[in-house]
Amino acid sequence: MALTGKTIGELTELSAITETTLFPVQFSGGTFNIPYSSITTNIKPYKVYTTLLTQTGGDNIETLSSGPVTQGVTYYLDDSGGGDTDFTNVGGPAYPASFVYFVATNSDTPNDYNGAILQYNTGAPIPTVLENTIGNIWWVYGSVGYYIAYSDNLFTLNKTTVFLEPPSNLYNTGFFEINDKSINSVGLTYANQLSGNSDNNLVNTTIEIRVYN
Repeated sequence: MALTGKTIGELTELSAITETTLFPVQFSGGTFNIPYSSITTNIKPYKVYTTLLTQTGGDNIETLSSGPVTQGVTYYLDDSGGGDTDFTNVGGPAYPASFVYFVATNSDTPNDYNGAILQYNTGAPIPTVLENTIGNIWWVYGSVGYYIAYSDNLFTLNKTTVFLEPPSNLYNTGFFEINDKSINSVGLTYANQLSGNSDNNLVNTTIEIRVYN
């Protein structure tokens, strides 16, 4: 069935755009006219980061200067020596990139350490990212039961919301809460009603961060 309505090129002013206005969209097979209503119904009013989060262990810093990285681990790249490093094949940056955090997207060996050192905290949460249209987000271990998602000022003030699905095994013994939200970070705390904050309670816990347009 043929599409009906005016194409965008036939309009003389933006106010004439309706649900039946046809927009040219390029695909590998050519250019096709798509109704405006089909385009707008598939555009989210926000950017989103959805992940399954798992955390084990306590505050413990390790370093890596060769060999493969571990998928999901947050690494801090110390390239203060100024070498021509290249971590692009594992989700990191290339030279120059001093003091940069990134989450490894696989468990491969980086293209080139060239003297650089990767630092990581074995107690930091490990994300399994399902969707990310916000940008570079990484996780750090703040303190016992307290973990932080950082970004490069990507969490817009008064336009950022966070959704958390607590682990089903907690029952009534404790709870997670989102706190310390800012344009640069979102803090996540687990508190037990009897013993206070504790680690090892995140197991594929769903976290969703939305930044509205």
